[in-house]
Amino acid sequence: MNRFGLKPVQKITLAALMLALALASTYVAKLFTVPNFTFIRFSLTPTIILFSSMVLGPFYGMIVGAFSDLIPALTFPTGEFNFLITIVYGFMGVLPWILQILVRKIHSERLSMIILYSLFLVTFVGLTIFLAFDHSLDENFSKYPSFFKPLLIGLMFVVFLTTGVGLYFVNRVYKKKDRGSGSYLSPYQIGLISSVCELLLMVFFKSLAFYTWYNFLASSRWPMGFLYFLVMLLIGSPVNILLMSFLNSWLFRYFESIYHKRGAIVDG
Repeated sequence: MNRFGLKPVQKITLAALMLALALASTYVAKLFTVPNFTFIRFSLTPTIILFSSMVLGPFYGMIVGAFSDLIPALTFPTGEFNFLITIVYGFMGVLPWILQILVRKIHSERLSMIILYSLFLVTFVGLTIFLAFDHSLDENFSKYPSFFKPLLIGLMFVVFLTTGVGLYFVNRVYKKKDRGSGSYLSPYQIGLISSVCELLLMVFFKSLAFYTWYNFLASSRWPMGFLYFLVMLLIGSPVNILLMSFLNSWLFRYFESIYHKRGAIVDG
């Protein structure tokens, strides 16, 4: 689906630009890690990959996604090269394109909103339960897990609340500007795509990739349970969802607006 009528040269040029931005974001993220939480990384790279997938399609999205991990892994290694993570990032360049087609079939704005907020609620409740009853990460919270765990839960609640309320008001503003046009992806739809990509790929499958690598494939084995990686990546998911939802709402709308003016958008 080439909704924007981009020519091959334009797609290659934009893909190269997106890859350059993704690489810069990945390199910066490698320089700033969260103490005691090695696997958490706040980066704009998933946002850029998601945008590339939805605008350029799955082929270019996969290239931007895979190489945004592969090139930094080989040129700025922080450990053994885990090819499973590269595969996950490659799929990150494909899934948004598929989800874009699916969410356009949800014509009810209310339904998109309900699904999105339900994902927020399930993620928050699930993470709260994990932190309350699983103790595999206790030592990562220094000597005071009983203090830092509730604090972290509170911060995550604030982030999810900010994302939910923010998307509500942004959606209202965009809806007024669109004057009933149904050709744009709404902030709710962008948020839904972002949330599914983050939770399914950047949390679940990335956790599975780490678990498989360190338990079975790495030369230096580090036998940690799957839940350890899952909870750690879930901790970073609220901030990543916020970044992906708002930045892509703006980027994708801006891009759609340009091509609407040129009459290049193909609806459907």
